[in-house]
Amino acid sequence: MPATLTDQKRTAIAEKLAGIKAVQSLLIETETQFLNQCSDDHLRRRLEDMLEDDQKT
Repeated sequence: MPATLTDQKRTAIAEKLAGIKAVQSLLIETETQFLNQCSDDHLRRRLEDMLEDDQKT
């Protein structure tokens, strides 16, 4: 039996998704800034991998 969503539930879901997207954007911005300051090659590669994963939507 399919679940039905009220407008209130849809709005709540949309707000949660918007919050998640905002956190993801902040992580990407912070990782990018940190990556620009990083001089250790090993750490830099790991950060680049993390950043690449976070940029996937």
